[in-house]
Amino acid sequence: MLLSKNWSVGRRVAVILVVTAAAGLIPYAVMRATDSWVLPSSRTGVLLGLLGAAIIFFEMALYVRKKFRRFKGWPPLLWNVRVWLWVHVVLGIAVLPVILVHGKYGFGGFVPALTMVLFLATIASGVWGLVVQQWLPQELIDTVPDETVASQVNRVAAAYVGRKPVVWSKEHDRDRTGEIFRLLESLTLEGAEPGEVLPAPGGGAVVAARSEALVRGKPAEELWKFCEGLLVPYLERGRSSGSPLASEYDARRRFMQLRESLPAEAWDAIGRLEQLAQYRREWDAQQRVNGWLHAWVPVHLGLSAAMTGVMLVHAVRAMKYW
Repeated sequence: MLLSKNWSVGRRVAVILVVTAAAGLIPYAVMRATDSWVLPSSRTGVLLGLLGAAIIFFEMALYVRKKFRRFKGWPPLLWNVRVWLWVHVVLGIAVLPVILVHGKYGFGGFVPALTMVLFLATIASGVWGLVVQQWLPQELIDTVPDETVASQVNRVAAAYVGRKPVVWSKEHDRDRTGEIFRLLESLTLEGAEPGEVLPAPGGGAVVAARSEALVRGKPAEELWKFCEGLLVPYLERGRSSGSPLASEYDARRRFMQLRESLPAEAWDAIGRLEQLAQYRREWDAQQRVNGWLHAWVPVHLGLSAAMTGVMLVHAVRAMKYW
């Protein structure tokens, strides 16, 4: 099933790249074979330039349409943002041969050359965005089975540590109510009745969960040191914490060493701590994928705006001397 899904995504990506390449190269091959080049200043060349400009203005209108999603016009189907986006993609590829033929597959003077370079960069960024939108969502599903809302990753991770409900950004605001500290309490607190408040080996006060501890003495201190020094910072800040747990290999090795110093009865709790570290690695991967998924948009928009501005200058100069 997974192979089928990946193959489907691969086919969509391949179709996008093949169609774009064909749109750019087939007219060139035909004109080169027939030696019938269209001059930019000819009637056909000017009409192609005007057609390309009209398509580009329609393409830019998508950004305005997104700002006014609730606006309805006629025909209703076209004013649907999803339909408009689909038309945006189709025309974005269709305008490629129009502009290339208009420019005779060349660059000309400074302004025409700058216009062409920005145009090609805009098309490339748009195709790249289309490709990553086809590929990365499936990659995210495959690599991050426990996906959460990207903007809430740090808040969800902090919930496993325990924080005061108002302030979520400072380490000293931990209230030690999270699952990690509850597991530590259940393993290391001894000599108390359940419910009694005791000092924790790592500092602060916690509530005893059992009358006899599974882990005592030096191993208990090492366990608290491991969690407070490596696991908790990693859950709170991810890769930016510098924790070795960000590496799956290092994390596996360290948790294995931790198990060797503890009784077998504590291994289930250690396994849960290891699972929380795995969650954070998956969420870090999710944040990276989401970054790639959306980073191309401002680039594409910036190139589009720059290209449209230079295109207007080019059009005014060209019509002045036509």
